[in-house]
Amino acid sequence: MSDDYGLVVKNNNGGVMFDSRKGMSSYVVREIGTGVETSFTLNDGDMVFAKRPSSTSNNWWTDKIIFGSSTLGPLGPPENPRSYGFYAFTDLSSGVSAEVNPVVMDYFVVTHAKNIDVSSEDYGLIVKNSDGTLQFDSRSIKNGQHFLITDYYPPRTFDGDPYSAPVGGLGDMDGYWSMNWTTGLDIANDVAAISVRGLKWIGVSSSAGATGPVIEAFFDVGGEEGGFDGGEGGGSTVSTRTYENRINGMILGAELI
Repeated sequence: MSDDYGLVVKNNNGGVMFDSRKGMSSYVVREIGTGVETSFTLNDGDMVFAKRPSSTSNNWWTDKIIFGSSTLGPLGPPENPRSYGFYAFTDLSSGVSAEVNPVVMDYFVVTHAKNIDVSSEDYGLIVKNSDGTLQFDSRSIKNGQHFLITDYYPPRTFDGDPYSAPVGGLGDMDGYWSMNWTTGLDIANDVAAISVRGLKWIGVSSSAGATGPVIEAFFDVGGEEGGFDGGEGGGSTVSTRTYENRINGMILGAELI
């Protein structure tokens, strides 16, 4: 098909909702909010983007690593899967001890149009790609905003150590960043074992002066039994920190349009 012909739909802000000339997937913004967790459990393929709320001061974020989890802590219903929650890992006493607590984030959730229940709506517009896959279903749009991917970093782009090159500064301090690659695990048996992978909204890395949120990912072993407490605070001494060599996850920046 010639690129001169097709059907393009834009929202009120001028963002492209779909373009029939392109083999696109029909992803829509399912939820926009501010809080410590999303309202929905996540489907396979859902993407969560988050940024720090503008109401909090820069200093509050300097010692905190932000990550997301569907399984950690008391957020959400007691049964699994839980609603996706946001957490702040805080090093205390120069890294000798640590704690984890829920943290309020601005966020939005992107899902495939097929995951939106449209059974109650009889009218709309459906566009399919040439292979029969769904490109767009107007009934799946539940709010007036769409999203635009502004940054893309392939897997293994960054080290987990924010103090050595390549520095994991992600550019836009006020933008939304994907959280699916982040994680926090409490592996406590005879000794504390803590794995954290996330973002520090500190603005500038201590090495090379990278701007934007900074990646930090490590595994801690040693000290007291108990690990961190999955959202209720809790403490654990840690003695050995090993940084991840490369982050095995795609990292995306985005904005609402």
